[in-house]
Amino acid sequence: GAVLESVRRRYRYFLVDEFQDTDPIQAELVMLLSGGGKRGEEGLPDPGRLFIVGDPKQSIYRFRRADIEIYEKVKRRFGESGSLLRISQNFRSLPGVTEWVNGLFSRLIVCPEGRFYQPEYEPVHAWRAGDHASVISLEIDPGETGADLFRKAEADAVARFISALVDSGKEVMDPVTRLARPVRPGDVAVLYRGTTGIEHYEDALRDNGLPYIVEGGKLYHTRQEIRDISTAMWAVEDPRDPLALVACLRSGLFGFNDEELLLFRSGGGRFDYLDPRIPSEGVSDDFAEAFDILASLHGKRNDAGSAGTLKSLLGATGYMELSLLQPHGRQRVENIIKSIDTARTFDSAHHSFRYFARWLRDQEKLGVAEGESPVIDGDEDAVRLLTIHKSKGLQFPVVIIVNLVQRVSSAGRLLMAPSGLPSFDLGDGWRTDDFEWTAGEEKLKDAAETARLLYVASTRAGDLLVVPRTSDAKGHYGIISSGFDEIVEARQQGGPIPSGGKAGEVLGMSAGDLESPADRRRDDPSAGTKGGIPIEETAADIARWKKEKETALVRGGRTRAFIAPSVLAVHGEKGPVSRRSADHSGHGTAVTDPDAEAAMKTGTVFHRIMEKIPFDRKIDSAAFTSEELSR
Repeated sequence: GAVLESVRRRYRYFLVDEFQDTDPIQAELVMLLSGGGKRGEEGLPDPGRLFIVGDPKQSIYRFRRADIEIYEKVKRRFGESGSLLRISQNFRSLPGVTEWVNGLFSRLIVCPEGRFYQPEYEPVHAWRAGDHASVISLEIDPGETGADLFRKAEADAVARFISALVDSGKEVMDPVTRLARPVRPGDVAVLYRGTTGIEHYEDALRDNGLPYIVEGGKLYHTRQEIRDISTAMWAVEDPRDPLALVACLRSGLFGFNDEELLLFRSGGGRFDYLDPRIPSEGVSDDFAEAFDILASLHGKRNDAGSAGTLKSLLGATGYMELSLLQPHGRQRVENIIKSIDTARTFDSAHHSFRYFARWLRDQEKLGVAEGESPVIDGDEDAVRLLTIHKSKGLQFPVVIIVNLVQRVSSAGRLLMAPSGLPSFDLGDGWRTDDFEWTAGEEKLKDAAETARLLYVASTRAGDLLVVPRTSDAKGHYGIISSGFDEIVEARQQGGPIPSGGKAGEVLGMSAGDLESPADRRRDDPSAGTKGGIPIEETAADIARWKKEKETALVRGGRTRAFIAPSVLAVHGEKGPVSRRSADHSGHGTAVTDPDAEAAMKTGTVFHRIMEKIPFDRKIDSAAFTSEELSR
């Protein structure tokens, strides 16, 4: 009680944003601190002390125990004794988006009588002007049934759509300047609820030459190059682990095939690089080299550290260069570099090599979510791939909602009843009496939250919302499919991207109308162009790039000059200290720099004066300096 009263006196006002995402404990703390009764008691906050902001239609964090029912109860209590202000203005979206959203979600977000797990729908009104349609239904033909096949077809169609959209020059509102300009890749956000199969969308964007950034991805530890490295590092640590060694030998690091491994083993060889007993006949000579590399790394691993050992492994096997030559090579190399940086972090924390190797090995098993190393900087012009949860609070001129074939999750077998006690069904009759009722409640609340989640995704769009169409009614698309019952014939002007229609209507288009950039004839020798650019200009650009590259290599190869007073003392009267510029062979040539010589002389004079100047009394600084310089 004393602590609570002390905090209440210290803080006079409480302002809480995103209140719809609070959990029961957070909500109780807010009410207590603002004067709302004692622990375990219900009470209103002191007048004027509590200001709450929230949009119940955007309550999407049940997995973090956010409880919209608490929000609704608090709102009703405020309505009885406080004041409620309603804000319905949308400054982000065109009327073509908001009118479609209102028409669909006013039917999906409906408050059940006497229940609070879904709020009343309050329509949003666009501040921006516009009377045309801003929602596109993109028809996908996967050819065959199956969620994964659909994702592949959808990913390809979405990538081709983005390419066509950028080529079309369609104008959108810049989120920063709020001025109209042609759409760019960085204006597009691809949103999804879950990351299942999301690698298909990355592959499609890469194949279509579109830069992209995955916000909060979790595929890093499942990438083949990271699997190869983690297996090899553990093999280096434990020479007695035959499974790790075989996996390492089969990986791209060494490239042995199954037949070679079988011949090695059947000939009497052992999968132990410290005592391999390599057969004298019938096996590749590469086994001896591979085992020598691993044995050497094993012997030096603790002295070299995790990063040093990994770099030596990559250098001895040429794995970095091999990765660069494979599909999506740049991304592979960036991921490998990230693994080296991670190893350095472990070294700086003084962890052993075994600690790092075991940690790296176990990350995929533990399902650790970690994003890949970005190929481009976060502020570059690139398509954004992110979950709907991560998009909350953000805005994008163009939003494409994908992966809606993902099924709505079931309630599960272990639930928490309103009483706070567990409710479960373990099978074979092992179930609590209230499980069926609790599971039914969970299903209702999950469906209600899924509707709100799709509302959040749809309202991230400013100028254009695109939803690929599927016939799978059991997935997330089935929840919003009624919003695409009526599709108007699109008007196309100079390209496949539809336009026209009225605000609130849905424009239809087929993925078959989109051309893949990989299939375009960008080179037209008869026209003397390459990619639409005159060949003469292209050749000049290449020559200029080569010259800039050579200059950068020379500049980057120079070692910096680190000049210390001790170095100057050694050289003394022998003349200025020269820097060395490294050529590509690793040798150096002396470089004379007049500016550096002048700087060193100035530094010498300064140090000499600072050594002699008496700080314990006042002096004539000019006279003192002149006297010292004359010596």
